Amino acid sequence: MAAGLDYDVFMAPLGWLGLRRARQRLVADLRGRVLELGAGTGLLFAHYPSGAQPVGVDLDLAGLQRARRRAPGVPLVCADVQALPFRNGVFSAVAESLVFCSVPDVGRTLGEAHRVLRDGGELRMLDHVRPVRPVLGRMADALTPLWMKLAEGCHLNREPARDLQAAGFEILERRRSWGGIGDALRARRSDG
Repeated sequence: MAAGLDYDVFMAPLGWLGLRRARQRLVADLRGRVLELGAGTGLLFAHYPSGAQPVGVDLDLAGLQRARRRAPGVPLVCADVQALPFRNGVFSAVAESLVFCSVPDVGRTLGEAHRVLRDGGELRMLDHVRPVRPVLGRMADALTPLWMKLAEGCHLNREPARDLQAAGFEILERRRSWGGIGDALRARRSDG
């Protein structure tokens, strides 16, 4: 997030425009132990159903402290999503909201998500991605270097869905929204 901007305040208008509903849909039916990558200030925690036991991981300690106040019962871990401190196969699902735009290595992060998921476990992703319209896509490409400096490494032109199969995932469902810049994905861990 750009220096000096409060993440929750910045996200509020996006919530009113549909991000809140998209986050609700993302995790609505999850059950069991769910690892939330990039938990940040804990905005997604309110949307988990009672059958889910989320565990949040993020590198931003200040964000995790806010998340602790928002959801005191959720276990939180300060760690890099590219090197998760969990055993293989311990989560039934992995969820993330607006994280893959800013991780340094998408493939490595997807590999870690695959590693900590149990066989058949699901990855749920909600991200902004490179626009599908050619002119907007080129604009996103051109603006990304500046935007990365302003928004702590956030890329306007990433397409993490391309990397899912290489990381051992099968896409089950994909929903593009917001004029082609929003991407909601359900993918299953597969070894084939």
